[in-house]
Amino acid sequence: AEVEARVASLKQKLQAAERKAQDLKEKEQDVQKKLERAGKLVGGLGSEKDRWEQLCEKLEASRGNLIGNVALCSGAIAYQGPFTADYRAELTNGWTKRARDVGIPCEESFSVTGVLGDPVTIREWGVHGLPSDQLSIENAIFVTRSRRWPLMIDPQGQANSWVKRMERDNKVVIIKLSQSDYLRKLESAIRVGLPVLLENVEEALEPSIDPVLLKQVFKQSGRNLIRLGDTDVDYSDDFKLYITSKLANPHYPPEICIKVTIVNFTVTFKGLENQLLAECAALERPDLEEKKEKLVLTIASGRRTMADLEDKILKMLAEASGNILDDEDLINTLDSSKKTSSETEVAVSAAEETSKEIDEAREAYRPVACRGSIIYFVVADFATIDPMYQYSLPYFKGIFADTIVKAPQADDLEARLQVLIAAITRTMYVMICRGLFERHKALFAFMNAVQIARNAGLVTDAEWKLFLQPAVLGVPHLPKPQGEDAFWIEDRTWAFLCAADDVPSLFGLAEHVNGNLSAWRDVFSSESPHTAPLPEPWHSKLKPFQKLLVLKLLRPEKVVFGTSVFIGAQLGQEFVEAPPFDLEATFHDSAPRTPLIFVLVSGADPTQYLFNLAKAQGYELGSNLHLISLGQGQGPIAERLMDQTKAEGGWLCLQNCHLAESWLPKLDRKLEELRDAPEGDVNEDFRLWLTTMPTPKFPVTVLQNSLKLTIEPPKGLKANLGRAYAEIDEKFFESSAKPAIFKNMMFGLAFFNAVIQERRKYGAVGWNIPYQWMTSDLVTAQLNLKMYVDEQPEVPYEALMTVTADVVFGGRITDKMDVRTARTVLDAFFNKDAVENYASYCPQLDSRFKYQSPSEGPLESYRSYITSFPLVDRPEIFGLHQNADISSQQKESKEIADAIIAVQPRTSSGGSGKSNDEIVLEIAEDLARQMPPALSRKEAHSSVFRKLADGSVNPLGIFLGHEMSKFNKLIIQMQSMLREIARAIKGLVVMSADLDAMYANFLFQQVPGPWGENGKGYPSLKPLSSWFKDFIERVAFMRSWLSGGPPSTFWISAFFFPQGFFTSALQAHARKFQLPIDQLLFRASVMESMGIADTPSPPENGVYIHGMFMEGARWNPQEGCIDESHYGELFAPVPVLHLQPANLEDPEPKSTFECPFYKTNVRAGTLSTTGHSTNHVCNFDIPTKLEAGHWIRRGAALISQLNE
Repeated sequence: AEVEARVASLKQKLQAAERKAQDLKEKEQDVQKKLERAGKLVGGLGSEKDRWEQLCEKLEASRGNLIGNVALCSGAIAYQGPFTADYRAELTNGWTKRARDVGIPCEESFSVTGVLGDPVTIREWGVHGLPSDQLSIENAIFVTRSRRWPLMIDPQGQANSWVKRMERDNKVVIIKLSQSDYLRKLESAIRVGLPVLLENVEEALEPSIDPVLLKQVFKQSGRNLIRLGDTDVDYSDDFKLYITSKLANPHYPPEICIKVTIVNFTVTFKGLENQLLAECAALERPDLEEKKEKLVLTIASGRRTMADLEDKILKMLAEASGNILDDEDLINTLDSSKKTSSETEVAVSAAEETSKEIDEAREAYRPVACRGSIIYFVVADFATIDPMYQYSLPYFKGIFADTIVKAPQADDLEARLQVLIAAITRTMYVMICRGLFERHKALFAFMNAVQIARNAGLVTDAEWKLFLQPAVLGVPHLPKPQGEDAFWIEDRTWAFLCAADDVPSLFGLAEHVNGNLSAWRDVFSSESPHTAPLPEPWHSKLKPFQKLLVLKLLRPEKVVFGTSVFIGAQLGQEFVEAPPFDLEATFHDSAPRTPLIFVLVSGADPTQYLFNLAKAQGYELGSNLHLISLGQGQGPIAERLMDQTKAEGGWLCLQNCHLAESWLPKLDRKLEELRDAPEGDVNEDFRLWLTTMPTPKFPVTVLQNSLKLTIEPPKGLKANLGRAYAEIDEKFFESSAKPAIFKNMMFGLAFFNAVIQERRKYGAVGWNIPYQWMTSDLVTAQLNLKMYVDEQPEVPYEALMTVTADVVFGGRITDKMDVRTARTVLDAFFNKDAVENYASYCPQLDSRFKYQSPSEGPLESYRSYITSFPLVDRPEIFGLHQNADISSQQKESKEIADAIIAVQPRTSSGGSGKSNDEIVLEIAEDLARQMPPALSRKEAHSSVFRKLADGSVNPLGIFLGHEMSKFNKLIIQMQSMLREIARAIKGLVVMSADLDAMYANFLFQQVPGPWGENGKGYPSLKPLSSWFKDFIERVAFMRSWLSGGPPSTFWISAFFFPQGFFTSALQAHARKFQLPIDQLLFRASVMESMGIADTPSPPENGVYIHGMFMEGARWNPQEGCIDESHYGELFAPVPVLHLQPANLEDPEPKSTFECPFYKTNVRAGTLSTTGHSTNHVCNFDIPTKLEAGHWIRRGAALISQLNE
């Protein structure tokens, strides 16, 4: 028993030892497995250790900055959407600084993309077509993260195409407010939970979609519902709404802004450059581009896989319970995930390396893309100049790609790049010029040349700013040269020369001019200063634009010629002359889905051009060519014809679209249907032609997706007469019973028609208002001429003068002085001497070319005679002085400057390094310091408001009181606005629309609107600095009259309402002599004195006035009469006028010219009930030795003030 007990005990010990051994074995196996798993875990995740540690540190730091970062991101999403990239950066920097100042922690280099951007998602957006620039990425974050639905300002359609591609797999529904069933489609998408893209909205949104915009979702019986119209619709949480607008600079009222998040998707220079680079590389190196695209997809997909695996690993680690090494499934999953992740990372790294190499190869083509981007932004800016200048980005990219394909090949890459740059610049110029008016073609070439030069660093910001500056504020820092050699330097010229010292390249110019007056005078007085060499060293050291700048400082009216020289130097001579009108080439560039638009001006008719092209292409009116003139009730007919010709093939021309503005939205919808029509639905021979005058109501989408051509009437005497005679029917020409007289008068009539058209280019000396005469006016006059000549035994010159000048052509004239001009101009052609004796129309030009009616002959002989006319017309043939050419050049140069200023952004800093805010604040503070106090009756001299013997107040005193009231209102307005603009710049008050406009005015030296004629001010064309100086002088004159009594002579230019002064002066005379005022008028005598300084006392009767200038003529003191202007003197100062009251019944003085007196040299104003413009003051009889008609044709007039 004892032995058995011991055996049993030993057995138990054995079993215990065996169990222990088994346990140890199992533990050993478990430890081995755990070691193996730990190896996998450490090996697998060890590589992530450093990255995760860094990430942890970063996240830890970010956690401290979380509140500030989120606050800044919220502000950015809520407020920054509508702004440009530069302004967003400025706002962000300001907010970040402010947050840190008040102790809110945030990232030092805070950016919305850094906080809210996910690199993987951003890469995927890029795959879907989002441009890769920072602004576009920010925009995408705003679109996807905002709580309100986004409204994207998308003139180039980039956001539109990105949304379409991004949401394509989610079955995006595309709608427009112009569709009749848009609400039904929206309702359906809300139920199912599909994304909706609402395209092409205008500045107003339909109230019916307000519940969707405001997300007015409510719960009913456990369902989410939204009320659309009168229906409750189930609301799916998957529903998304995107809204896009094609408008480039829309104004959305606050009630829309609070419903949506406005996001500015306007393409940036860098963003477009990258897109064009991809386009160029794809065409030039398709192998690289295809590889690049595949790599982009590989990288995007690889990054997404890596991110998903990382998320999975972290999730499993976070959810693991107990000992992590015991979970074999977890370890195996981690291992396989890590292997996949490593393989993906290697593949992605390799792909990124290859992508970098491809990018380096693509970079070689960046100069080509840069040139394309420069030209596109010049083109886009032109929409500001004229609403018809609209070009879509896809259209532009299409031309860009087509040019690259068609450009001639080259031996090496460098040569190829030069070929491409030259081809793109030229092709874009030719294609865009087709749709520009003649006056803007040179401007387009100039803007291209300038922006290319600015991009290359050949034109600095300081130089460009000085070029745009219309005047200089303040006193020049150098004294103006004196003496005989310096007579040619005007104050304005010297101020500009001194201002040029702020531009490094022109520093020292003013001193050099002062030291070399005779050499610089030669340049100044040259007939062609734009080609004259400058005194050395300036001629050698200045670049082309700097020479243009010097020309602008010395002879601003010649800038229009100087720009041509600069264009030739920068781009080449082929850009100096605009390409000719070529309808056939445009037709060959067209397609059935792209309409061709003729943009017209008055007097232009493209019908004949269209008929000629149609005939050449085999189209016949009535069979496969249809014309319809739009107007009341023509819309449905036009729609029916569109559908018919679209299906059958043929041409349809819709004329005068501007007369059917209410139908234009329907045309827009029809053309949208045409663009979206299935392949077989549009006949390849179909073409749609549209003709229209410029109108802001024309649909932007139609303009952007069309080929545009401008048609203008011929320019110049030769072209005008040539066109008139080309359109005369030979049978009509030979049908008169008195052929010699009829043909001579027909020629005179055509000549008169050409002269009145051409006088328009000379501005106000030609016509006060530029009237738009039509071909139909000439045809009507020709028919009247034949009737009067054939039916009367003698030529009824007076009757023909009245019918032609006053009725047929005069019917369009609204200004009384222009009626007189038309009649006087016609008198040169419809007189016995010119008709029967073949007298010269302009004897003073006979030595150059004798303009007269040719001897009677067949129609062809007249056409042949017209071809012998000089190409360049001298102003004398239009009845004008040589100086009219200078006026015309000044007008053209001013139009160029105004157009350039209109397209300038307000983002650059001043040339002196100051910011725009600093410049405007400095101007505002400077003006505020110089503001005069209001005029007060307390200062009045005893004689000013004294009562007359009959107890009535002195009439001139009453007039002064009225003027004081007007000046005081202007002074108060100016003081208030100057105070407010300073506060607005400092951020103390809101920058209102008026203040914002004033800010822009100050930057470009313009007078703010509320200070001008349409506000509290008076008519003036002066730039801000001259205007303010003139304003101070006016107030000073009024104050001297108020405090010192009536002056010896009155400065007529100082008054708001000079007509009131004349009435008051007449009334004073009438009361003095007890005469009825309605029987009195003023007779003017020109004195010898020039102003207050040399006029010691007032006259016995009447008043003296001074301060006027004469345009188109001058006063000759030696001869005591009006005389021809000196060359180059556009405005001659007029001595003191003595206005002497006379009786209406007194005989009118003989040998006088009734000279009109205007407030400004624009002369045109609002037409008043008297038939005169509001700019017209009165007429004075001025002595003349020549016939009065001579001065009427010269456009001679008295002007109250100059423009400088």
